[in-house]
Amino acid sequence: MTRMAEQLGRLWRTVRWLKAEQILGRVRIKLPRPHPDMSAAPSLRAAAGNWVMPPPREPSLVGPLRMRFLGEEHGLADVG
Repeated sequence: MTRMAEQLGRLWRTVRWLKAEQILGRVRIKLPRPHPDMSAAPSLRAAAGNWVMPPPREPSLVGPLRMRFLGEEHGLADVG
């Protein structure tokens, strides 16, 4: 019984200086955690309508070493 009293005394002398969030954090670690749902994924929904194509745009890569960004065209050799 004295060994248990020593352990409880040591526990109290340690825990009394901890903040409440530290104690709750230790308790939370010891609690069982929920497991992820490993069942099959739901099936795909049917398409609700037709897809609309985005508006066409000019390509930003205008040559092997030339690019156009924000309306300005530059080459890799120009920038360095």
